[in-house]
Amino acid sequence: MGTSKAVAYLKGRGIIFHEPSVVALDYYNEKIIAVGEEAEALLGRTPGNVSLIKPIEEGVIANFEAAEHLLHYILKKSLGRSIIKPNAILSVPSHITQVQKRALMQACKNAGAYKVFLIDEVLASAFGIGIDIKDPLGQMIIDIGAGSVSIGVVAKGQVVLSVGRRIGGENFNRAIKKFVADKYDLFIGEETTEKIKRTIASLSKEAEPKGMEVGGRSKLYGLPTKIMLNSNEIFEAIAPVVEEIFYHLKILLSKTPPELSADLVNRGAYITGSSAQIPGFVELLSNHLGIPVSLAEYPGTCTVRGTAKAMQWMEDYDSEGKKDYAKRDHSLEKKEILRKR
Repeated sequence: MGTSKAVAYLKGRGIIFHEPSVVALDYYNEKIIAVGEEAEALLGRTPGNVSLIKPIEEGVIANFEAAEHLLHYILKKSLGRSIIKPNAILSVPSHITQVQKRALMQACKNAGAYKVFLIDEVLASAFGIGIDIKDPLGQMIIDIGAGSVSIGVVAKGQVVLSVGRRIGGENFNRAIKKFVADKYDLFIGEETTEKIKRTIASLSKEAEPKGMEVGGRSKLYGLPTKIMLNSNEIFEAIAPVVEEIFYHLKILLSKTPPELSADLVNRGAYITGSSAQIPGFVELLSNHLGIPVSLAEYPGTCTVRGTAKAMQWMEDYDSEGKKDYAKRDHSLEKKEILRKR
């Protein structure tokens, strides 16, 4: 369940839910009147008594009640009238606190889940990419979500080191909105901004940039107005956000042990997340880091696919998504005692 989208995967059926993470609240009677796609359809078109709420902001719960409603909606729509409470495993950003983890688990249980497990997004993405996570060689994973970016190095079934920051696809959107407002004195909506990003955003200067007609409200006159934007302008708008992501990547690389750094030189990094699909992102990232960078096969759903794969290892994971080595160590200890006898 992310800042922008909520995606659910059911064993044996695949992805069964992929809708916006948003709920519509009627303030007059304090009731949730729409969830997911139905709520998003009201974006920019709601009456004064209705407000759209994003339960998840920057990768963490921002509104507990709304998050609970969204999770309940996902479970109900996915499982129908089943009376059996399902186990659930959720991927979480690297930067969230223990308190935030407990809040997410409690919201999921209140929504109808039986047991709830959490797994780091970095590890989930590694599963989704198809990496052998038991491999002792290091592999870097860069997951760029809508509200946060999780960067980590995976080796021997664990996230060896990671960094998470509250910066992601929505920062691109805010940068685009600000650029258009500052340069063209035009206010544009969320839906229009997202369309600009998906249609003409690029992270490479083009000799023949793509163009797009954009409509909004004039800052000066308050009237409907249209302008023409091109991909080079969007590059200029979002470049500072990309630079901030690169800054945190370089910090992580500077803290990586020498042996793992040697692995990364040869194996490089994988990048996932919807914003990772912006043309030129992979090439720009590879040039900045000096290592090979590859785009995951399903960047938008890689993490949820990996989370689903992790379900079969649920018994080996504790509630924070870390390998439960205690059982293994205990059994080895017993064998050693028996051998000595």
